[in-house]
Amino acid sequence: MSMIRLKDMKIGSKLNLLLSLVMVVIFAVLSIYIINIQANKIYADTDLRMTEQVSDLVDLVTEDAKNNQKQLEITKKLALNYLNQENSIQINSNRKQTLPTHDILSNSTSETKVNTWTIRNQTIHNNYSYVDGIKETGLEACAIFQLTPQGYISISSSIMNEAGEREIGTLIPDKSPIAQAVSEQRNFQERSLLNDNWVINTYDPIVKNNQVVGLLLLRNLELNRDALRPLFLKKKYFDSGYPFLVYADATMAIHPTLEGQNRAEEEYYLKMLATGQTSGKVYYQYKNRDKFLYFSKLETTYVITSIYVDEFLSIVKEMRLTFLIAFILAIVFFI
Repeated sequence: MSMIRLKDMKIGSKLNLLLSLVMVVIFAVLSIYIINIQANKIYADTDLRMTEQVSDLVDLVTEDAKNNQKQLEITKKLALNYLNQENSIQINSNRKQTLPTHDILSNSTSETKVNTWTIRNQTIHNNYSYVDGIKETGLEACAIFQLTPQGYISISSSIMNEAGEREIGTLIPDKSPIAQAVSEQRNFQERSLLNDNWVINTYDPIVKNNQVVGLLLLRNLELNRDALRPLFLKKKYFDSGYPFLVYADATMAIHPTLEGQNRAEEEYYLKMLATGQTSGKVYYQYKNRDKFLYFSKLETTYVITSIYVDEFLSIVKEMRLTFLIAFILAIVFFI
């Protein structure tokens, strides 16, 4: 019946119908083209924005690390200048101190007798005013070690053990790299993970009459998470995207909900490692939603931003719906 009506249509009506169909097709093609162009632009703009966000956070983390290292160096210089003064430390070989000793390499315990050290007529052994004063400048810890035939033994320390007691009598054996460097009047610096924080330990010789008689241990946070945390957590991307900081072993250093947890088996972490790059972007799924992750690797941490794909593509969805409605109306109007 429709074929009969089409044959019975006048030539003008047929042309109008054909023109309408052509216009609908053109409209559909243009709509798809415009949507694809817009989607590609949104992808590019989002990549640029999120990469810039990662870069800004990297600058924050790097600056914090530099400030912590600078604070450590300034405090070390002042402390060593004082301790290495000719009349600062007085050594009394006629008066002995007996200390319980714990060898950090062999994990053995014993007792050690050492000469008495004094500063301003105050015995240093089991006296914590000096080391606590150094810690109060903003560092994490300070300890003074005395040279013995076995190595260096701590005689005053702000460091607490698990029982809440001062770590006195800790022995750094003379065969350890720390002891060997200090005995040669060289600095030794190391990083270690302590209570979910990366810290910097620096060991420097205490010298009297051009001879090494002990060492000074200073410890500071590599990153001040308490200072960085609010700067991370206040940021929000689109509806629910966020940044976070991850240690290289996949432990969450700063995260809105997962801080302290190790996520080494997570898809995003494995894909991030698989890139073999120090910065980049990976796609993954989290709770059945598509996500993009942008990252940059520092020495001991990853700075990361994470966003949901459907959130930054919401404008494309709105455009598709608008064009679909317009397309249906065009069919009804023209045909």
